[in-house]
Amino acid sequence: MLQFRGFMIFDLKRSIFFFEMRRDIELDFKWFTLQKEIRKKFIDQDVLEDKVLEMYSGYGKVRGKFDDFQKRFLILIAQNSVEDIYLAELLNEIFAILIVQEHYNKFFKEELEFQGFFEVEKKIQEKEYYLNQNSYSKHVIPSLFQQIQQYKELSSSNDLDQLLDEQQQSDSFSQKQIIYKGFTIFDTFRQCFYMLIKRGFANDNLWKMQRMQIQQFLLQRSKNPLQHFFLNSEMGQFLFEYDIQAKNYFILITNSSSAQHPQCQLLQKLKALVQRIPNYQKLYKPELENNLKQQLLGVIEAEERIYYQIYCPNWIEKEKKINRKIIKQRGLTEMSFKNDGIMCFDEFSLTDYLSQRDKFVPDFL
Repeated sequence: MLQFRGFMIFDLKRSIFFFEMRRDIELDFKWFTLQKEIRKKFIDQDVLEDKVLEMYSGYGKVRGKFDDFQKRFLILIAQNSVEDIYLAELLNEIFAILIVQEHYNKFFKEELEFQGFFEVEKKIQEKEYYLNQNSYSKHVIPSLFQQIQQYKELSSSNDLDQLLDEQQQSDSFSQKQIIYKGFTIFDTFRQCFYMLIKRGFANDNLWKMQRMQIQQFLLQRSKNPLQHFFLNSEMGQFLFEYDIQAKNYFILITNSSSAQHPQCQLLQKLKALVQRIPNYQKLYKPELENNLKQQLLGVIEAEERIYYQIYCPNWIEKEKKINRKIIKQRGLTEMSFKNDGIMCFDEFSLTDYLSQRDKFVPDFL
């Protein structure tokens, strides 16, 4: 479980949110509702005088640090079990990272998000590791006051019924989406893409144009490559991780609305799998693809199922129901057998079902 679920900055002069980090939060109606509630807080209380932002939400605690000079709030979202002192410490540490950056002070928000994202993420991970190692937050029970305040925050909205309806619609929409849309590697020395895995996009003009733009962008920065960064486009979100020794970029293409922390974890796993092969960058590309492509695809599909279990549990149940319906309509039955006096049932697993669904579904959809 992530102790710190998200981070963002609100500029009071421009009245906008930026530098949004949704570590284990999806971009959906619930996220926009949180931002709406934060805006309401700025109106309801004199934050410029108090210089304090404290509230509870469906995601957990929301705490803010005020930048008096730039008139901005740095806002951190954490589990309710994390004590305020750790939130305050982390906000101060993040502020120390941002305040020395020219992009922050001059409000070049795209450049700031581009270059500062993983530096802030690293600081968050350090604090999170400290809390997990000390097992602090696992045993802390919110105080009665915290529970009452959280209840008030969640029940005070006049749009609660609408929120639930919209959330159901959002869940239904996300069920149909592919989270991890593709993967590829870019070799800066040979100036070519390879190991392309397409799951959620076609080899059309949009992809060709996007590929060309990415290639130009990476080659322009070849003398001073960034270790980690995100790019957003019409196709979705591109996450890049650089292999310094091989001078290759590992690129994961994802749905723009998906939580960011699972993306980082998946890309690290894919990178580690490729790097198991010594000097992989020097091998003949088709041979390397023949050896690894199916393994990489298997990791992506497995991580996507884990993602759905965490963020879209209703989708899993829906798939199981469809699975059972298809089995029944096809005349298949559960097979039972006895083993040491125990009756067991062998039902298609979700993995088996997804791999065989194309054989069954067209007749019934």
